[in-house]
Amino acid sequence: MYIGIDVHKRYSQIAVLDHNGEIVEEVRVENANLDEFAQQYAGSQAALEATSNYYHIHDTLSEYLDVTVANPSKLKLISDTDKKTDRVDAKQLARMLRLGSIPESYVPTDDVREARALVRGRHSLVENRTEYANKIHGLLDDHGISQDVKPLSVEGQEFLAELSLPTPWDTLLASYLDIIETLTEQIESLEEVIEERAGSLKETQLLMTIPGVSYFTALTIYAEIGDVSRFDSDKDVVSYVGLNPIIRESGDSRFVGSAQEGSDYEDDLEPVIEEPADLSQPLGEVWTDGLPAYQGMTMITDTLSTTTDTFPTMVFTRIKQSVSGRCSSRGCRSSAASPSPA
Repeated sequence: MYIGIDVHKRYSQIAVLDHNGEIVEEVRVENANLDEFAQQYAGSQAALEATSNYYHIHDTLSEYLDVTVANPSKLKLISDTDKKTDRVDAKQLARMLRLGSIPESYVPTDDVREARALVRGRHSLVENRTEYANKIHGLLDDHGISQDVKPLSVEGQEFLAELSLPTPWDTLLASYLDIIETLTEQIESLEEVIEERAGSLKETQLLMTIPGVSYFTALTIYAEIGDVSRFDSDKDVVSYVGLNPIIRESGDSRFVGSAQEGSDYEDDLEPVIEEPADLSQPLGEVWTDGLPAYQGMTMITDTLSTTTDTFPTMVFTRIKQSVSGRCSSRGCRSSAASPSPA
């Protein structure tokens, strides 16, 4: 049997086709009961889209079914239709599965999922803290205070603690500072977990042999790239993270941009590049063990911003060669089959 599953937050619309492509069953099932449905069709093939809540559903169904996760963006290109309903989507998934034309999406392992949760959770907290720092900038602007104050720095917080604003803005300022303090404590606590996790994984240990890469950067790269064996070369990694430039020329017109293949660069990998450039944020032990390491990260930032060679090649080489045993905690040996990390 071929099963198409259109997943929603609380329920899923399901279509079941036989080997001749005939509809056997169409049914709506509560997501909490999907395991019972899967048992009825144990051994069948199933397809679902990579939605925001697909991890748990994929794992539940995989106990009984051969599950394929479809890439939503590529699926739209293949199955573009004017009719867009739950039943239509479920049947289309089942038909494409039967024809072997599902554009598959990578399903991360438990280790990668946990790493993603940690680094994305930290990034979310950092964004929230930056939001309140910007609110403080707004308060200062509203009251004609032109000093260059960095609310996340020690000097900036000392200045703000002594600042006198009229009511109710003084209360707002105190609230914003309290929230920033709380968020900073949560970020630092999460960073301890991230450091421990990065130190426990072979892949991230090898990534940290790249000059300037500390545990947060290493775990973010590992989390967002996932299984590097699915890439044939460092150029594929560059394309996946959307760092390769594309150029389109026609007559006098010229377009230059970056390709976005798999990972969402702006949401997932850009923090690795952009965040350390803001020295108003407490760096702690996340980025550096001292100024030389931070300068190394700045060099990598420049590399990522201007070329698609050096840094992605080092990343690809570190992880790829670890599979074949040519890497140790002190670095990697190059080979004819793999690009040199140098």
